[in-house]
Amino acid sequence: MNKALKRILSTGPEDVIVFVVFWLMTICVILQFFTRYVLNNSLAWTEELASLSLVVIVYFGIVVCERRNSQIRIELVGQWLPAPVAGFLKLLVDLICLAFYVYLVTLFYRYTQLMGGDMMTTARVSLSPLYYAVTIAFAGLSLRTAIRIGSTIFDGWRTRPTDPE
Repeated sequence: MNKALKRILSTGPEDVIVFVVFWLMTICVILQFFTRYVLNNSLAWTEELASLSLVVIVYFGIVVCERRNSQIRIELVGQWLPAPVAGFLKLLVDLICLAFYVYLVTLFYRYTQLMGGDMMTTARVSLSPLYYAVTIAFAGLSLRTAIRIGSTIFDGWRTRPTDPE
């Protein structure tokens, strides 16, 4: 398989969401710049939509990082410990993270139920799609973490993680 095809096949749905929302945000910023500095009459909703788009990009970007296993972690202690102990601690930390992510899904779902009727400041558009997007992003994060935990368990949690070098 060639490199481009491998890259396309390894793309997850969260990558597509980040890509689409990023370009939506880019169009909003360009439109804001054009109306403010060229037409001297800015559209207020473009700035708010761009900032809300950034929220979606950040939360789905977290899911992308989890899928690629590129989250920031402290692995210094694991290098000093024996491999079985380091592997067990890594698994334990992943399980704690998964529990926290699942809690965040339930928390944001309840928040969406309570605050779903809120409207944007500059336009009469509901903010509930934003709240649902964050909830879905945390659900995706939980799913990706559970997949990684499963692969850690089935591949052998006693093995030391390989160096990316």
